[in-house]
Amino acid sequence: MSLRPAQPKRKLLSFTDEDSGEVMRFCHANAVELLVARCDAADYRTVHVMEKEGGRLMDTLVYFSRLLDNEILSPDTEGVVAPAVQHCDVYHRLLRSAMSRAKKNGAGRLIVSTQVTNYRVQRSWVRAGFEPYQAYYNYHVWF
Repeated sequence: MSLRPAQPKRKLLSFTDEDSGEVMRFCHANAVELLVARCDAADYRTVHVMEKEGGRLMDTLVYFSRLLDNEILSPDTEGVVAPAVQHCDVYHRLLRSAMSRAKKNGAGRLIVSTQVTNYRVQRSWVRAGFEPYQAYYNYHVWF
């Protein structure tokens, strides 16, 4: 892993517990003010390192994935659409459009993410054929 100071002295990293010693030494040696670290939610060793280093859990992202070989979608109108039009099929059309565009551009899979507490959009994705794929914790460490 090659690390260089960023300007301002902030860096977004994704790392495992095996990298943590090098990352923390780098941050201290280069007067990094804030480390924003994303780690796999299933990687408990890295989670424990982040907690030991004083990291604060800021949010959890969940990722869903869907193969684009089947265009059949169940109708759904929930999601991140203004409340006044949530039941007008807007979100479903936006999602279907994104899937269609991705497929036209050669993608075989579409991956989407949101915060773990955004249940409404997660239900929408499941209804559209997406499946849970991955989860990440975002930690902030101030030096």
